[in-house]
Parts: sequence; structure tokens; C-alpha cells
Amino acid sequence: FFSCRFVTMTSDALASSTSAETPLEETKSSQDLKSILRDLMGKKQRIEEEISMLTEVLESTPAGVSGPLVDREGFPRADCDLWMVRTNRKSRICLTNDQKAIMKEIDQYLKLLHEAQRREGLVQEHSAATATVGEKAKPEMSAREKLAADCKRLPGLLKVESVTAQSPASIAGLQVGDEVVSFQGVVKSQKGNTLATVAETVKDHVGKRMQIVVRREGQMLVLDLTPNHWHGPGLLGCKIVQI
Repeated sequence: FFSCRFVTMTSDALASSTSAETPLEETKSSQDLKSILRDLMGKKQRIEEEISMLTEVLESTPAGVSGPLVDREGFPRADCDLWMVRTNRKSRICLTNDQKAIMKEIDQYLKLLHEAQRREGLVQEHSAATATVGEKAKPEMSAREKLAADCKRLPGLLKVESVTAQSPASIAGLQVGDEVVSFQGVVKSQKGNTLATVAETVKDHVGKRMQIVVRREGQMLVLDLTPNHWHGPGLLGCKIVQI
């Protein structure tokens, strides 16, 4: 007989771990939303690992993932543990539904993240615009505001042509059409192959946060981008071209 491992993770448990811990709040900052997204991506990865394990276990049995559980004469087949096959198939279906649900939740939070970054970009622009109204009257600029202001006159370095959903670039808030003016300190005025320099910078920062400055519809935004291995190709999940 073929035996199958039984996975005890249930749909209800996963649902409570995603929806109960991460209520949708439009007032959250982009940093809070990124933290939530990282947690959701981690849960999604664990679900996918469970699905992969169950698939492998089921495929090791004569019944497989979706094969019949009766023989040609209509009797329960005797070449595998039917109870375990049924149990693991049910768990796999539940986990697949959980995967779809968490992907939908990730998409919702990505939309909230982009909106939060837009709001914060407007605040950065307002702070930069009012910075000249009296040295004593103005508040001290934050490091991010200063970086955005310093990069405002820089020429475009890279153009974002595509962004894959749920990728590191998407979680960072990069959008199609964004004009990158500073990529972790790499700017247009520097000599050499810009794309090669950017590629090396990405490789040197796997799992580490980088700061990039983009120009979007006239606004300067500072985004935190963390290159990492994910379910898609590359470390960023976006296509950029040199300007």
C-alpha cells in the first residue's frame, strides 16, 4: 500500500490568520502596508509549499491527484490508502482556495500601498514647496523629504515599462511609467553602463532595502525596494530601460 502524509492546516485557520491579523485600513502608512504585504507574501509562500508537498505525495500514489478511487468493477481500489488520499485531496483543495484568497488580499493591499505612497508623495511635495518660507519658520526636513528635494532636478535614469503583480517591485510601489532618477545612489551623471551598474547594485542588495527616487506625474517619491527571490523571474519583478 502507498501511504500519504496528512496536512492538518485548515482553510478556517488560514483565513483567520490573514483577514483577522490584517484589517484593511486606508489610513495606514506605506511602511505599515509594506510590513503587512511582507507577512502576506510569507503566508502565501507557506501555502504554496504545502500545496506542492501534497501534490508530490498524491502523485506518488496510484490514484494520483485526481484519479478514480474505484477499480474497473466499481470496488474501492486496493492499491493505496484511500482515506489518506481523500484527506490529502481535500486539504489540497482547501489550500488552493486559501491561495486564491490571499492573492486577492495581496492585490487589495497593493492598491492601498500605491494610494498611500501617492498621499505621502503629495506631502513630500508640499514640504519641499514650503521649505523656502523662512529658515526659522520651517520644520526640519526628514531624510526622505530632503532626498526627494535633492533629486528633483536630476534627469531621468531609468523608465519602468512593466511591473509584475506581487513582485518586490510591486510591493515597493513601482508603477509603469515611473521615471527613476536615483537608484540607491546611482544617477544619470555617472559614467559607464548604467544598466550594468544597476544590476550589480541589485545583486549586492538581495534581502536588503534600497532607496530609489522616482518622478511620477511631476511628483518626487522615495520608495524602499528590497530585491529578493520570489515566485517569478529575476529579483525585482519589473522591466526597466535606460533613458
